[in-house]
Amino acid sequence: MVNDAVTRMLEVYLQNKNVCGTIFCRLHFANNEIQHAGIQLIRDKNKQLEISHKGFKSYYNFYTGSVEKNTVGGTAAFLLIDRQLFEKIGGFNPTYTECFEDVELNLACLTHHRKNYFVGDAVCYHFESQTRQHKDRIKISDYEKVVAAKKC
Repeated sequence: MVNDAVTRMLEVYLQNKNVCGTIFCRLHFANNEIQHAGIQLIRDKNKQLEISHKGFKSYYNFYTGSVEKNTVGGTAAFLLIDRQLFEKIGGFNPTYTECFEDVELNLACLTHHRKNYFVGDAVCYHFESQTRQHKDRIKISDYEKVVAAKKC
């Protein structure tokens, strides 16, 4: 079977376009470890909400035709969304300089009563941060600044 992630994601969109928010696929590092298989929201021991990548650095299997609906969402590195919905939501928030704009977009889709779909049998390779300069990488203090700005 040939892996054509764009075609698989488009098939899922066409089958669900009236309720579809975002559609995303499984992303791997060059060594085949999973880099991203969806966004997870987890409560830590202090009941604080944490954002993580589902399946990060694992090698678990997916089967042909594997589609999960009602997920939190996926990374903007390889994401499909209807243009009209994207514009209605307001696109990516320019306040974010490197991370979390995709999380906010996915959550906005959910608040607009849309479903986000994970196409587990569509696979791409993602070379996260390999071309970025070290000075450009996000710091926790940058995230805290964005959160503080949104509260104003």
